[in-house]
Amino acid sequence: LLPNEEYKTIWQRISSNTESREASRLMVGILHLAATTNKEQQIAARILCLLDSEERLSLLALQREFRGAVVHPSRSMESTQHALQSYNDLIPIDSEVAHGMH
Repeated sequence: LLPNEEYKTIWQRISSNTESREASRLMVGILHLAATTNKEQQIAARILCLLDSEERLSLLALQREFRGAVVHPSRSMESTQHALQSYNDLIPIDSEVAHGMH
């Protein structure tokens, strides 16, 4: 399942030092980041460096570093649904259409 030996090492190190659910979430996030940025080798090298220096891994920090933009964890967005009746105002009713409806 893991792309290469570096990622196998990353998984072994993360899973041995982190609660299993968090380790899984972190690893999936790392794999997604590597796949979507096309920077698999650079990301692996950076993570191994962080692990060697015993720094805490932050998926958000890795995303910022390798995507070059601020990534926000899922935020909910509020919206208001307009009245569906308003769609009727978009449909013109002329004599032909009205006649066909009778």
